[in-house]
Amino acid sequence: MYMPENYIEKIHCLNFKGFQNRKIEGLQKGVNILIGDNDTGKSTILLRLI
Repeated sequence: MYMPENYIEKIHCLNFKGFQNRKIEGLQKGVNILIGDNDTGKSTILLRLI
């Protein structure tokens, strides 16, 4: 399996859409899955990465 050398370790959203100050840490190489109820910001986190 191909593993890129660069990867995202953490995400910090500051005043982005509905997030005032949200940090997501502990992301690992490979696949990370965001799980949560509807309307909790999973898609917003993905938009932040684009």
